[in-house]
Amino acid sequence: MRRRNDPTIQELVDLPLWSGIRHDDAKELLRHADEVRLPAGRVLCREGGRSAEVFVILDGTVEATHDDRVLGTAGPGGIVGEMGLLDGEPRSADVRAVTDVRALVLGIGDFRVTLAEVPGFTRQVMKELVARQRLLQTEPS
Repeated sequence: MRRRNDPTIQELVDLPLWSGIRHDDAKELLRHADEVRLPAGRVLCREGGRSAEVFVILDGTVEATHDDRVLGTAGPGGIVGEMGLLDGEPRSADVRAVTDVRALVLGIGDFRVTLAEVPGFTRQVMKELVARQRLLQTEPS
């Protein structure tokens, strides 16, 4: 059951990184996800921790760090926390809210179901992983 202030399909497809998602796929993603609001400074993922959920950022900015080094940031449309859910390994970085954040969150079961049943979501996760890999290839050593 969706709450009155939950994200809408249009809000999701209006995100720059999600503009290609079909309305049916957005509807299914929203059916499996919950909205969360996190204050600036809140840790979403702790390096070495168990991977239990993935976040799609709707508003705000998060930052990933490893050994006190900033690996990158994600804003509206960005996905964080998916790596550990895909490979079963512990979290590879800390992810913290830089600003107040509003996000969709999917637990491991809903993440797996959504990957299997929502092609638009699967494409977005793949695009995010490829973008990170390309970034790593262009960073100076």
